[in-house]
Amino acid sequence: MVRKALISKNEPERVINVHPKPLFIITNRKQLKAYNDPNLSKIIRILRTRPLTIKEITSNYNKANEPPKSEGSIYNYIKKLESVGLVITAGRKVPLFSTASEILYGTIAYVMFPMVLIERKYWETEESKQLIEVARQLISFHTGSEDPSHDDMKELFLKIYATSLLELSKFFDENKKAIDETFKDSSAGEIRRVVNLLSIVMVFRNPGNYTEELQKCFPDKKPSS
Repeated sequence: MVRKALISKNEPERVINVHPKPLFIITNRKQLKAYNDPNLSKIIRILRTRPLTIKEITSNYNKANEPPKSEGSIYNYIKKLESVGLVITAGRKVPLFSTASEILYGTIAYVMFPMVLIERKYWETEESKQLIEVARQLISFHTGSEDPSHDDMKELFLKIYATSLLELSKFFDENKKAIDETFKDSSAGEIRRVVNLLSIVMVFRNPGNYTEELQKCFPDKKPSS
């Protein structure tokens, strides 16, 4: 479906031909590499709000980047992301009273989950170790008791991500048409919030899946089943 968005009477018309999916699970190695690349990941974050032209992406990119990147460099980043399927040609920006237009680029989905989070080897990386240490300290502040061990927290996170993300991915795959229809009038922010809430619901629907890991992290608490 083609949608036209007029920002104001004096601004160019944005014709959007392709809209992002609500959710995309990243499993492909090339996609994971691109998603984790500092330069490319910044492009993805910029495009989460709405489709933009190369000029607009460059302007946003350089607001917090030193030294600034040229439009040519940003174009090359976009083409790399497009080649692995994380960025799409979403439509065109058409100036008023002109036949000339600019391509609008957008992300493949409003919400992207890197499936690397379900892999045990990710939870051996320095990035994951820092994440776990921060989580342990915050949990200790919250409970007022000794923080869980690093290994116990690692097993809990691995189990939660592996179970909830796979279930969420299956749910979206099996209900694509209904989900697209449900989200058709929702903003990117609304979709992200709903999907994040759904991932939490997936955990609560089957609390028994995490009994062993929870008991190790919180031995004084008995999880309900």
